Amino acid sequence: MRRNPFVKVSLSSPWTKILCLAILLAARLAHSQVVAGIYLGDAHTASSSLSMQTPATATNLLITPVSYATHAFQAPLYYGYHAGYFFRRFRHYLGLEGEFTHLKVFAETNKQAQISGLLHGIPVNETTPIDTIVQYFNITHGVNLLTGNLVARKFFHQTGSRPRLIVSARAGAGITIPHPENEILGIPNVQHYQIGSPAWQLGADGEIRLWRALYFDTGFRYTRTRESVDIATGTATSLLNTFHLLGGFTWHL
Repeated sequence: MRRNPFVKVSLSSPWTKILCLAILLAARLAHSQVVAGIYLGDAHTASSSLSMQTPATATNLLITPVSYATHAFQAPLYYGYHAGYFFRRFRHYLGLEGEFTHLKVFAETNKQAQISGLLHGIPVNETTPIDTIVQYFNITHGVNLLTGNLVARKFFHQTGSRPRLIVSARAGAGITIPHPENEILGIPNVQHYQIGSPAWQLGADGEIRLWRALYFDTGFRYTRTRESVDIATGTATSLLNTFHLLGGFTWHL
């Protein structure tokens, strides 16, 4: 008997299911909008307290206040990037976004602060230069905020298929991936990336169309995380309340 020249495809085949899912995803993307962007900027982290626990040395100290510099334009630069998906069902006004921000903090240890608690098992409570205890406390290769954001947009001056101006607001939460670099009581830590603390953020952006799908983007972020990082023989924790000002470009696919 002569075989049918057409190949019979089983609907139960896993490859058929994968192909169907890929076609459905492509169809959804064709009627939705993907936005990707990159930015540079500057940031200000508010003064806070720094607590340290080193059980091996019987030390448990609270240092307050500690001020932070960000040195945004010194290598490695402050930068960030984001990518979002905006739903056709909501006329591209509402979407989800992933965002990465390379924030840096440098404790200004040459200033005086109140240091209280236990130092090598001995009670202390005095005002003294921070660097008598903390020689340096930096997160130079980034606090590295990684958040998922809910984004709402408003379009203005629609010309053709693309608006001239877009204003957006976002709220998000996620984690940090810090790279601590510090020296406490004369002992430097082993520098490494680590899984850090939860973080959340609020933000707003304004985008102006430059050419076709390319927009200039300027925005503001507020982020908050109670960051806890490794030190040589224990842990140090500080609340990082940071205000960000950024500028860059977005591409609306």
